[in-house]
Amino acid sequence: NITDVQSIGEALKTNNTLTRLFLRNNNITDVQSIGEALKTNNTLTRLFLRNNNITDVQSIGEALKTNNTLKVLYLSNNNITDVQSIGEGLKTNNTLKTLTLHNNNITDDGGIQSIIDVLKTNNTLNRLYLNNNQLSDNMKSQLNAIEQYKRDGSNGYQQEEWMFIDT
Repeated sequence: NITDVQSIGEALKTNNTLTRLFLRNNNITDVQSIGEALKTNNTLTRLFLRNNNITDVQSIGEALKTNNTLKVLYLSNNNITDVQSIGEGLKTNNTLKTLTLHNNNITDDGGIQSIIDVLKTNNTLNRLYLNNNQLSDNMKSQLNAIEQYKRDGSNGYQQEEWMFIDT
């Protein structure tokens, strides 16, 4: 049962072969070192951090701004409440296709709004799982509308017929 991922983060900074990292079902609380590593790592395409006890994803959001290889990020089943940094990171990210944030404790409309705003211009992310959080009805409604707009290519959105948002 891994709790400290500092050494894993350090190794990821220089790694040039690992493409998938499974760190699920541990008791990880601090992912700062992994976020730092993702800023420079150019081989990791899938990162599984689900079923831990992560609360702060600021470093992951920061890394998404510059990381250009990560395609799948699993952050489900943690204790994340604020996703503002994830939304900020997705503004410039053009590789992440799947983001799972379901079964957390997300209550922050501002953070969800930042993700909604990004979906207007980010045409790479096409799988977003937010179910089993504390999203307001307004946020759910906006997300459901965007899912339909992207599928149809309507209302100014680029068509993404495989778009899926689970609220």
